[in-house]
Amino acid sequence: MDLGRNLKRGGPEISIDFLAWRRADGEMGVDLGFDYDNYGTTLVLYWGEAGLGATYTPYGPVSCQ
Repeated sequence: MDLGRNLKRGGPEISIDFLAWRRADGEMGVDLGFDYDNYGTTLVLYWGEAGLGATYTPYGPVSCQ
């Protein structure tokens, strides 16, 4: 699975509560924190499938050093 990040509302800011992945038929995603950047409400864990239409951007290089 080609996991990556989602651009928040299309970008350029990266959403920290959303996983995106690339499939042959498009980019999919799952939202994990409902309305997480609304500081006036309590954080609610959430599983919301975005379906096709996520804005996928790959993770950068990773080092174990």
